[in-house]
Amino acid sequence: MPKNKRQLKTGKGGSIKILALVILALLLIFVLYKTAFKNQAVPQNWFVHKIKTPPTAVKPAVISSVSPQTTGEPPPPVQTAAKKELTPCEMTSADIDTFFKHLEKQEYIKAYELHEPIAVHLNKILIKLLNNPPIVAGETNNLFTVLKNTAHFYRVLGPKDLSLLRDILKYENDNIEHLLNLFYSWSKLPNCKANGLNLRLPLPKLYEHAAFFLNTLGGQSYLFRRDSRLRTLIRYYSILIVDRAIKKKENKYHITLPARIKALIKSINATDDLDNQEQYLNHLRNILNSITPKTEEQEH
Repeated sequence: MPKNKRQLKTGKGGSIKILALVILALLLIFVLYKTAFKNQAVPQNWFVHKIKTPPTAVKPAVISSVSPQTTGEPPPPVQTAAKKELTPCEMTSADIDTFFKHLEKQEYIKAYELHEPIAVHLNKILIKLLNNPPIVAGETNNLFTVLKNTAHFYRVLGPKDLSLLRDILKYENDNIEHLLNLFYSWSKLPNCKANGLNLRLPLPKLYEHAAFFLNTLGGQSYLFRRDSRLRTLIRYYSILIVDRAIKKKENKYHITLPARIKALIKSINATDDLDNQEQYLNHLRNILNSITPKTEEQEH
């Protein structure tokens, strides 16, 4: 069979030359491998992209596996950065910020198309409510004032914002106890700004709304339209607010608390839908005892 014209013609001398080149190439590869990878282990996850450490990040200390006997001294203790303890204001502000971020992701909030962050919008609602308090004194002087108080929130906020608040109460119902406690705790930190906003809950203005719920027909009418759980919580925090006003001598409507506290304690004992029931009862009993301290004869 004739040989292919493109096949290389090699004789004995040609074969020796090719073999020498192959051996030389193998030696060159071996030398380069020893030079480049000497004493280096190939990582198991070599296919994973290396994550670059930011310039400001502090790399963790590496504890040597060498026995202390080699140096004669115990290894120095690992230095750990002291964790900064958050102030009550910082912790409360962080929780409020988390709540606002949670609301931003909810579809029922997006449906309102507010065109501004929910925190900003709720701040505007808060300002409206605080700057337009309900009527407390002289409410029963005429029927018009009673009707005006009954529709107080609708008049001040309008249908859209009132619907927004109702939806928040509805969809965040599982967290309502935590949220009310969060904002009440924040109200006791007068110089604390939440979420970078100029949110304020001054006691005198909170007192107007607490008195509205405890001492007016309009406030009672509003509470009876809510579910029993929310009704109980609003009464509880209204009592706490009035108690603070009494201690600061700012109880301008002269609201008395003992009978209201006893009625609320009875109501809380009759329900099982409050997560922090015992906490509420203990707080109410402490307020009641501070208002009407027991005498020595009563204790025996």
